[in-house]
Amino acid sequence: MPTTLLTAFTTVAGLIAVSHVYFSPALSAYVGFGFIPLILGLGLLGCGARFYKQSTGRSWLNQYDGELVTLGIFKHVRHPFHLGATLILVGEAWLTGNHWSAWLLVAAFVLWLDRCHLHALEERFQERFGQRYRRYQQRVRRWV
Repeated sequence: MPTTLLTAFTTVAGLIAVSHVYFSPALSAYVGFGFIPLILGLGLLGCGARFYKQSTGRSWLNQYDGELVTLGIFKHVRHPFHLGATLILVGEAWLTGNHWSAWLLVAAFVLWLDRCHLHALEERFQERFGQRYRRYQQRVRRWV
């Protein structure tokens, strides 16, 4: 999934979630906790972008053509951008008042991301970086 499409998707989902919270008269007391994963997800995106830029001198939007970054947040998770987007969606689902359709969307996104997108992405990284990337995969988890 192109990064701009992922960004647009999470932004629209966020606006829907926030508007639902704002206009919904009967929300449970714990809905506000949805801001926790939302903020953590945004932080992960920012952290990943910062370490990528420091390591390569390039924008994280060009990460697929760049170098293998294993510093900072990349020491702990191989795909901080995707984990951040997932956390944002979890926060947005929580903000909707735990509506089942929001959680279904999160589950579908995570399933697609894990089984299709990240699998293809890691195959491309293995071709590009070879043994270096395989050692990185052994040391660092895909998600958390």
